[in-house]
Amino acid sequence: MWHSIFGKISLQARRNAPMPAGWMIDRQGQPLTDPKRASEGFLVPVGGPKGYGLALMFDLLAGTLNGAAFGRGVAD
Repeated sequence: MWHSIFGKISLQARRNAPMPAGWMIDRQGQPLTDPKRASEGFLVPVGGPKGYGLALMFDLLAGTLNGAAFGRGVAD
């Protein structure tokens, strides 16, 4: 999923077009619309707080139920 989002950001950069507000924020929490500054910002979870919670629960359940490493079992 993250690859497709960064693909959309790089496409906007190649087109010299701004990103829609709500895709990324900068370190001060302000919307980041310049795709060439994407490395300075953070992606905003899709769906706001509810989307973040849903993604977190899905990640936790899917990872642990299929036997994936988690917590201290994850290696660099």
